[in-house]
Amino acid sequence: MLHEFLTVHHVKLIDHCQMLAAARGPPRLPRDEMRYGVPLFLAQVIDTLRSELNPGSTDDQSEAASARTEKPQATQVSKTATEHGRQLFERGYTFDQVVHAYGDVCQAVTELANDRGAPIAAREFKILNHCLDDAIAAAVTELARRRYHLAWESSKSAMDARLRDLMQGLRLDIDRRETIALERITTPTSDADGQR
Repeated sequence: MLHEFLTVHHVKLIDHCQMLAAARGPPRLPRDEMRYGVPLFLAQVIDTLRSELNPGSTDDQSEAASARTEKPQATQVSKTATEHGRQLFERGYTFDQVVHAYGDVCQAVTELANDRGAPIAAREFKILNHCLDDAIAAAVTELARRRYHLAWESSKSAMDARLRDLMQGLRLDIDRRETIALERITTPTSDADGQR
């Protein structure tokens, strides 16, 4: 079963994902900072596989049952992937790098399974892919949300600065016009004959 394979080869899979990420170049998360990354994701995939693969039911029954119920594992995958997206944003990751970080998991699992001659059942692979889809969607959404917020804050700061400059210019113009008006009011004028 895939969950047993993932459990036995957990460390090798993490190392393989690190190697794939290193081959793409910086930025990288150090192993001890990947709290929400590959190690946690693999543990959640293992839990999801265990809970969704009921050994006493057929694939059709199991799929029908899982389609009718809310999956707490999927929610947990999304929550931690959202946090991982925040972590990757803070490290300067691009959308491409976030997607590939999760794609590395799939690649590492399939390559290691192939090397070991370990078959992956279609249902198990479907569950793995569903977890990957949820994680990628959540991480990319968080990255996009944070980038949008950063862009908005930057734009807002620039707009605030422009408004401050405009207001200062208007104040100076108003002060100048007031000075001119006061000078006209307080300065005696003479008529054409030089009389007041």
